Amino acid sequence: MHPAVHEAVRAELATVSPEGIAVLDAVKLLEGGSGKFCQKKWLIVCPVEQQLQRLIRRNGLSLAEAQARLQAQPDPTVQRNLVDEVINNGGTLESTQQQVAAAFGRFCAQFAPK
Repeated sequence: MHPAVHEAVRAELATVSPEGIAVLDAVKLLEGGSGKFCQKKWLIVCPVEQQLQRLIRRNGLSLAEAQARLQAQPDPTVQRNLVDEVINNGGTLESTQQQVAAAFGRFCAQFAPK
């Protein structure tokens, strides 16, 4: 599957103007190797208890099902070493928005045409 995903990402990115910015929202970006297409990679995190609550509420899972799903995920410690920004989504919406705005500002400062 990964070759097809890579080709789809490559085709989509080819449509972006040289001055444009593309955002990939990809669950398997780091594990699938698509991160090579990105100038910066961000990881969104929140506490495990909050992840469990969100899975149970959003997906209607039992506690055991939600725990099994989280245990199947890659180790967040390893993921943190593969990204440039970590956004903590465990607080308020305003806090998350502020972190995203700050990270985007750093991105633009680094990559904006001089």
